[in-house]
Amino acid sequence: MDNKRHQFWRYLYKLHRYIGLLCGIVLLMLAATGILLNHTEDFKLDRLMVKSDRLLDWYGIRPLEPVAFQLQSDWLSQLDNNIYFNTQAVFNSSQKLVGAVRHPDYLVAALERSILLLTEEAELIEQIPMETIVQLTITPQNHIVFKTRDGIFFTEDGFLSQTPQQQTIADWPHPASMPDELSKQLKQQSRHNILPWERVFLDLHSGRLFGNFGVFIVDATGVLLIFLVLSGTAIWVKHKIRTLLHHYRINKQP
Repeated sequence: MDNKRHQFWRYLYKLHRYIGLLCGIVLLMLAATGILLNHTEDFKLDRLMVKSDRLLDWYGIRPLEPVAFQLQSDWLSQLDNNIYFNTQAVFNSSQKLVGAVRHPDYLVAALERSILLLTEEAELIEQIPMETIVQLTITPQNHIVFKTRDGIFFTEDGFLSQTPQQQTIADWPHPASMPDELSKQLKQQSRHNILPWERVFLDLHSGRLFGNFGVFIVDATGVLLIFLVLSGTAIWVKHKIRTLLHHYRINKQP
């Protein structure tokens, strides 16, 4: 009986030691990511974006094709929620870009429910709320013509007034294909502004970065930690009782 009890405690000691070593790796990761997440604002993790293509590939993040309109030698485009003038991000909106034209004095971008007036350097002059806009063009007389659900209108004073257009427009501008190099640069730029490091550390902390297997490892570590607490307590209690009994026997001797 004593031999079996001795073997049990010996086995428990070894199990406690090896499980502790095994859990240590995951605990280091949890501690490191926990500290980082606790100081998200200090490290600006919610604004610091992942630039690693391998990590972005791991998340399956692929850039969409930009919607682009050619303005002579320049391009005005939309990718995700960003409006770009060539490669310069000039505006952010969830509204879809439906048209863009170059006026001699400014640039005009038509979103679904607003008009953007921009300088030649693509600086925002004004955002004008509008009814739903479908298409946008410019006439040889430099009249801006736009189509809404209520009809076709034109303006010649920077949208201070809007006049119904009597003449039909046969050829409305449509999105065009950007040069490959410019399109590739925009996609890369957009892709590198999607995933914040805060999300990566959250997924690493929970194990979700590695899918169901990672979640299982973190959960299993939690179960093993419970075992370590219980086994550690049992070992400590056994050792304490043994020490007290030893002192008791010594003190009892004459």
